Amino acid sequence: FLTYAFIRDRLMFTPVVGYSYSYRNPYADGVEATAVGMAKAGGRLTYQFEKVLPYIDLAYNYDTVGQIGGQRNDMLATVGLDFMPTNAFSISLFASNTFFRDKEYCTTFDLNLRYTF
Repeated sequence: FLTYAFIRDRLMFTPVVGYSYSYRNPYADGVEATAVGMAKAGGRLTYQFEKVLPYIDLAYNYDTVGQIGGQRNDMLATVGLDFMPTNAFSISLFASNTFFRDKEYCTTFDLNLRYTF
């Protein structure tokens, strides 16, 4: 994936574009080979306070292989918050949801705590 950050004062915009492809051919009988190809285009908008960075992220995803089913595209929206009280400790919290898929929803909540020794 390709990204580049555009920064103006405390506001940062990071567009992203890329492609990933994965192919798996298991050796077990009766298990079919699987291929997944995903093109992505989107961006993240972040505002930097002193130690808190709230952000929103929006990405369009397109399944280039089409093995999964009839609907090949969706949008992924993410709202998050990064908090860095010290140089060694950080907290990251986000929630994301897919949109525009027929009868399929994927909602994710994530909390990461990081301490650097």
